[in-house]
Amino acid sequence: MDDKAAKASLKTAKESIASDPKTAKSLCLSVLTSTNVSSVLRFNALLLVALAHQNLGEAKEAEAKYRLAAAENPVSPMPWNGLVALFEKTNDDDALADALKSLRAVLSQASSIDAKKYAQVSFKLLALLDTQEDWIESMNVLESLLDAVIDPLSTNYSPELNTEIASHISSSGESSTPQIYLLSRLITVQETHDKETMDREVELRRRRLGAADLATTRRIVESEVVQKSKLHDYYPQLIDLISETDAELVRQLKVKLLTFLSKKIKHIADGDKKANVVAQMQTLSEDVISVENDSSEKDSVVGFEFLIGTSDCLFDDYSLELLTQASTAFPYSPIGLAASGYIKAKSPEYTIDEALDDLNESYENDPQSLFTVHSLAKLSFLSRDFDSCIVYSKKASSLLAQVRTEYGIELNLVELSIDSTLAKAYVSIGPKFHQDAVTLYRKLIDRDANNLDALYGLATAYGVVDKHQEALGYLHQVLEHDPENLDAISDIGWTLFQSGGSLDEALEWTVRALDMIDCAKTRFRLGKVQWALERKDEAYTNFLAAVKMDSTIPGAFTAIGNFCLEVDGNRGRAKKCFEKGLEVDPKDEEAVVGLVKLMLEDGDVESAKNVLIEFSGLSSRSAVVWRYLGFIALQSNDFVDSITYFQTSLRLDTKSAASWEGLGESYAEEGKYMAALKAFKRAFELDPTRLFSVYQSGHIKMKLGLQKDAITDFRLVEAAINDGTATGFAIPCWKSMAECYLTSARDEFAGGAYGVCVDNLNSAVNYCLKVVQSGNGNGYQSIFKILGDACMAFYVYRSSHTSRLLDLGAVQQGLQLLGCDVSSEHGMVLALELSIASYKVAIHICGQLDDFASLNSAYLHDLAMSYHYLHEFNLEKETSTDEKYLKLCLASMWKALQADPNNEHLWNSLGVFALRVNSKTAQHAFIKAAEFNEKISDPWTNLGYFYYFNGDLDLAKQSFSRAQLIDPENCLSWYGQALINTVTNTSESLDLFDHANDLAQGQNLEVCYSYALSEYQRFVSGNLDQSVLTAPVFSMLKFCEICVNDASGFILLGLLREQQGVWEEAVKAFGRSVEILRESGIGLGEALKNYARSLCSAGLYGDSIAVYDEVFAAEDASDDVLARVEFGVALFFEGRLEDSLTCFQDGLNILAAAKDADVLVQNKVGLLLSQVLYALGTDVHVGLARDQLMECVQRPGGFPRALISLLALGIVSGNSDLAQGAAAELIKVKPDDLVGSEEDRNVILSRYFLLQGASKLSRGFLAKNIHQTPWKARNWLLLAENISRHAPAIQDPLITIAKSASVLQHSHTQLAPISGHENASIHQSLGHALLTRYTANKKQSARSCFHSAVRANPSNARMWLSLGLHLRSTSSGDDLSTPETTDEVFKATENICQTIVSLADVTPYEVSWANLLLADANIVRGLAFMALGHEDTARQILQGALEVTESARLDSECPDRRVMAMGYAVGARALYAMGDEATAFGAYRNAVMCVPEFVQLWEELAEAYTNSGRFQQAISSLIAALSSITTDVEKAIVLARLSKVYLMVEDGEESSAAVSQLKALEATVTQSPNNRLLSCVSMLQFGNAGALSRAKKTVAAVLGEENECGWALWVSEKFNLL
Repeated sequence: MDDKAAKASLKTAKESIASDPKTAKSLCLSVLTSTNVSSVLRFNALLLVALAHQNLGEAKEAEAKYRLAAAENPVSPMPWNGLVALFEKTNDDDALADALKSLRAVLSQASSIDAKKYAQVSFKLLALLDTQEDWIESMNVLESLLDAVIDPLSTNYSPELNTEIASHISSSGESSTPQIYLLSRLITVQETHDKETMDREVELRRRRLGAADLATTRRIVESEVVQKSKLHDYYPQLIDLISETDAELVRQLKVKLLTFLSKKIKHIADGDKKANVVAQMQTLSEDVISVENDSSEKDSVVGFEFLIGTSDCLFDDYSLELLTQASTAFPYSPIGLAASGYIKAKSPEYTIDEALDDLNESYENDPQSLFTVHSLAKLSFLSRDFDSCIVYSKKASSLLAQVRTEYGIELNLVELSIDSTLAKAYVSIGPKFHQDAVTLYRKLIDRDANNLDALYGLATAYGVVDKHQEALGYLHQVLEHDPENLDAISDIGWTLFQSGGSLDEALEWTVRALDMIDCAKTRFRLGKVQWALERKDEAYTNFLAAVKMDSTIPGAFTAIGNFCLEVDGNRGRAKKCFEKGLEVDPKDEEAVVGLVKLMLEDGDVESAKNVLIEFSGLSSRSAVVWRYLGFIALQSNDFVDSITYFQTSLRLDTKSAASWEGLGESYAEEGKYMAALKAFKRAFELDPTRLFSVYQSGHIKMKLGLQKDAITDFRLVEAAINDGTATGFAIPCWKSMAECYLTSARDEFAGGAYGVCVDNLNSAVNYCLKVVQSGNGNGYQSIFKILGDACMAFYVYRSSHTSRLLDLGAVQQGLQLLGCDVSSEHGMVLALELSIASYKVAIHICGQLDDFASLNSAYLHDLAMSYHYLHEFNLEKETSTDEKYLKLCLASMWKALQADPNNEHLWNSLGVFALRVNSKTAQHAFIKAAEFNEKISDPWTNLGYFYYFNGDLDLAKQSFSRAQLIDPENCLSWYGQALINTVTNTSESLDLFDHANDLAQGQNLEVCYSYALSEYQRFVSGNLDQSVLTAPVFSMLKFCEICVNDASGFILLGLLREQQGVWEEAVKAFGRSVEILRESGIGLGEALKNYARSLCSAGLYGDSIAVYDEVFAAEDASDDVLARVEFGVALFFEGRLEDSLTCFQDGLNILAAAKDADVLVQNKVGLLLSQVLYALGTDVHVGLARDQLMECVQRPGGFPRALISLLALGIVSGNSDLAQGAAAELIKVKPDDLVGSEEDRNVILSRYFLLQGASKLSRGFLAKNIHQTPWKARNWLLLAENISRHAPAIQDPLITIAKSASVLQHSHTQLAPISGHENASIHQSLGHALLTRYTANKKQSARSCFHSAVRANPSNARMWLSLGLHLRSTSSGDDLSTPETTDEVFKATENICQTIVSLADVTPYEVSWANLLLADANIVRGLAFMALGHEDTARQILQGALEVTESARLDSECPDRRVMAMGYAVGARALYAMGDEATAFGAYRNAVMCVPEFVQLWEELAEAYTNSGRFQQAISSLIAALSSITTDVEKAIVLARLSKVYLMVEDGEESSAAVSQLKALEATVTQSPNNRLLSCVSMLQFGNAGALSRAKKTVAAVLGEENECGWALWVSEKFNLL
């Protein structure tokens, strides 16, 4: 179709589009499908077909065609007009908005803008955007319109568009210009957008995880919003456009701009921009408040807030005009209320409280106002509310910093005013804030050195804390600037007075001030100075003058009151003056103290307390007032309140010793002893004259059981008493010290310090006698009670030290003071007699004092106990058989019971005392005690013993059970139960003795002895570890320390020590028993046998023989077989073998003659005899020893120990038949018959099978020991040594076993103690085990083990050798590549070798090894020098090493073939290093000939041959090594090296054979990287199928395990595998 036909079709379509849209659509589509139609016709066709679609209701097709038309002609608005119409019809607002935007863009790009159309489209779009609340796009449209009409001189200005916009404004009923209209609308949209954004973002961000608080979130969002907002541009433009005649609108806009800028300025970082904004805000604020305003009070208040808040002035210099204007315009706003408060403060018509009311209301509404807070701080100071002043001043300082940050302005005068106010408040409060005040004043002086207020403030601050010299210095500085400064002159005089310095000078300055101005203050101060100068009448005159001038002068009436009280003696007038002084100044501390003192002296405590409480409410910072309240509460026994009062006082004055002392006393009364101790300590530190604090501290420590600390405190008091400064404390102090020493004696006795116990009792007696001697003790019955207790305690706490340490002179002095006889020779008798006399005096005093009559029964009981102990002592010493004291004891007890017949303890004691003389009375007393109090166990326990000793075991058992039920921790009840079980032969007795001993804790001697005896019997009857004897030994040590003359106790202790193997202690115990029994002669024979046996065990054979001679000199000991045998043993060890044999033979003869001879005894004698025979050494004697052992084995029941000895004899004598037979029989022995011999059996069998080559079986026997006794470290050690020496291939188990030995050796619960040598061996074995592993950390661990071995046994050369060999073996070639590193190794090795040679017990064998080790280190050192080219030095070192090896090899004292072999080998290394290969090879061959089974030497020789290219000789050496190998590990190493050598000579068949043998070994042996790589090399070298792939995998695996593996790197490089 051509253009003509197309035009016709389009014309027809246009005409029919309304009536027949289908036909029109069809015609248009025919045009569009034609290819020869012009673009204009095509564009028209698209428009028409879109309209046809639209008329047909096909909106999507219509939209598509319109968009095609727009693409066909982008500059035509017609497609977009069509789309706008389409979307208006379909109500698609979003699409309509987009279409309108596109239409505006097309219209704006036209060469000639259709202003009317453009305006219509724009306003239509704005209306739609307002509906959609798309404020950002709306602002874009408005800005584009504003840009076209705002400036007529601009290139973008369009008069036509201006006209059309004006027309639109007019049609909408408004009268503003287009510019004002558009700006107003822009501002409205921007404000709406900012508010909605603010609300939305704050809410969204608050809901996020980890969101900040609301204030922070709001601040962040506000920063973002105001920085993006353009209101700061729009407001000024609109203000400029508005006519000046509309002042109200201008003012409103300025207020809005000011409000916006007050938000925006907080978020401006640039200083210059911030300054510009501040200037703009200043101007706006002034404009806003200068306009008459009758509108709402809410809008222009911001101007006042800014101007007042940024005013830089002192507090008194704020603009009253501005503040009056603010308070008038906005009386109910925060700033208006604050301004009102300030005005009231300045006006005399109002009080400060009224001003504060307005300011407080303002602060409640706006706490961030600097002006408000500043005003509150100042007025709080003026009203003397210094605490509030400090709070507000600090708040003002923080707000000032906020203003500085937000506005970027410095308010220096405001800061000066705030700091000055705060400093004055600090000073006014007192010393607590002294440093804060000084800091602030110094800050003010740093700003202005001539600031007199600051200088004067510093003087005041230092005066408050009594630093008068500093205060005077600053006051003189004030006078330097202002010589006539009245305040400074007056304060200088006052400061001199307060400092206690020159009162005359103070008087001169005060008179000078008075000459300048005669005022009440100066008169008062003059009076105070005169009072101090004792010119009290003149002072009184000035006080009266001051009151007449100003009756409100603080302190004047108080001073007059002091005059009336001290001079006139008129208490009534003084009281009135003090009351008047409080009326004038309710916070006058001196007045309240004077008044309270008078009230307390008059007994009016309640009024005094009320006055103090009222004063504390007015002046809560008066430490003195709180202290007085504390003492009043303390005297009233109101300790909780007193603690509170004293604590409050100390918060205000921490250096008040009186308050600390009062607090300590209050704490003590409340039972808070630790707090009381701290308080008393602090009081004494502050005032060392306060001995009451020290005395009370000692009493508290005594209550807490801290007797030593208490004594220390009392001694401080005693020192003051001796100085004459504290005589009033003498009697209480001496009494307390006596009581303290008595209690301490009990504690020391319980702890086993028996000598200290006696010393403490002596001290207690001496201090009691001091009181008695002073003549003031007659009225203190407690002194005589303590004296009696101390003297009686000499008997109760008796020990081996008592007779030696008892202060007999003090006891005799006490008896003389009490008028008693001192004729007795026994110190203990005198002590008990003094105890009796003391109790009698105490009873006499109580009888005279009605208040203490109740104590008579207790003192009578103590008197009876003293009589009882005196009776018991006489029985022990057999000094008297008279029962006089026992009768007196019982008489005293009956008197006590008459005084207190219902006291169960008295009845119980009566029963104990009556046991010896009247069993019925004793039984009756015990039953009465139990009836009176069923909750105590002592009566039942004593009743049980009563029945036990009378043979009624059933009743005894019931009584003991009842006692145990009442008190399960009563050791005597359990002990009694054990005694009953011993009589009835039940098995529970041992456990009961054990339990009783645990409860007794060594404090009951009968329990100690019985427990130790039962444990000894249990030990000897069973196979128990020695550790079970520790507790019994401790019990017997306690027993023997107290019962020094009890031979049976020392015998039992000796037996226990003997079983422990502590022979020296056993000798001491048995020796003491012999000393005791020699006096009586009863049982001396058995004691001598024990003594002789222990001497022999201790190695004192001569002494033992001498004692045995004494034993056998007695007729009754001639037939004692065991004594004969033990005598023989002593003779044997003394070297008298023939005499020893005679003794043994005599013993056997005695046994043979006996009808009922004990087979076990015969066997033991036979075993000992065989050992003696073997020691004689001849073949005949060895044969006799064998025969003797055979006899033991053949006796009924067998004798395993004889079999063990037979096996050992067969091994050492080389008799294989004997050893084999003994081993076979020993294996057959049943475990039950081996009690006590299992470990020895297993060890000897292990040694036997090891010699037979059955190393695995040998290890098995050692493992049995571990299974049976896994807690013994030595069993693990033996197994570890066996493995490391004879099966080193077993690496992991070896390490585990060695570690087990080490852990057990360090265990705190070790049941089998080991020697130092065994300890060292454990560490050595573990080190050897770890050394088999070649990782770095294992090397380090091994070194630690060797170090531990050396520390455990430093005299053992082998431990040092192990350390040296480890040092050499773990130093690789890289480590020794330089002389410096080799020197370090050499020096360490040299030190070790020198230590070995210097040891006392070193053998020639060990010296030779040390020399070889040193030579080897020198060879390495020489090689390092040679590598650096120092050949001469190297040869010199190597030659020296060669000489050392030759001397070690040729040492005649050490003809050991292993030393010779290693000497040849080390020498060969030196020769090889010097280049003498032929001689070196000869030395190597000599080495392997000395010890052919030394595989390492064959390997070293093969390595030397390989390095020299002698491969066949190397192969021969390795084959020879294979013939000597016994373990798979060594075989794998040699096969790997052999395969490598075959590879070097390209003998593939032999190499493959070696690799095959290597693979045939156990997998764990062949899995080393080298062995796996050898297999790969063999495959690669000789073409095995698939070799390359497998080799790559193997190389990768090896490098993954060890990335520096040399073999792997060599293979990968040689065969290009990587």
